Amino acid sequence: MYVGGGGQAAAVLDGKHWLKLAMTDDGAGGFGGMQRQADQDPAVQASLLPGSDDFWKVGEETVDGVRTTHYAGVVDVAEAAKKPAGKRPLAGERRTKVIEQYRELGVSELKLDLWVGPGDRTVKFRQRARATQGPLDLSIRFLDVNKPVTVQAPPASDTVDPEQKLKEASRRLG
Repeated sequence: MYVGGGGQAAAVLDGKHWLKLAMTDDGAGGFGGMQRQADQDPAVQASLLPGSDDFWKVGEETVDGVRTTHYAGVVDVAEAAKKPAGKRPLAGERRTKVIEQYRELGVSELKLDLWVGPGDRTVKFRQRARATQGPLDLSIRFLDVNKPVTVQAPPASDTVDPEQKLKEASRRLG
């Protein structure tokens, strides 16, 4: 995973703008838990909203030029685990898995926002929570559907790998 910080990052990263972070389950700093969250299908998290007792329509909003209806809610993770998963077995399994992952992260309450546009397509999704290791705040914007995507890593000359820096420092210190 690459995290960019612009000029502020460059000021503390010897002129480099990007951090390169390993996202493994045994990675430093608990990034494995973030990886599991990043891999989740937002539709599964969003499916927790209608079952919540604390769910409402916020109103109409424009997101990235698209007219949307904004919904929000607070999901009690323990209560969500007690509710029926639905009629489709696969959806139920995925829902159970995501609830278990929130529990593993130490999340007891999940704040969800969903912006729905034309054709009932999700335009934006946001989840916020307090996890054992600190705050979780993840927003996803859906810019298009069924279009190819090209992702390019930043140039190595503009990245810092903290894990590599630690290994180098360890070798120098013996």
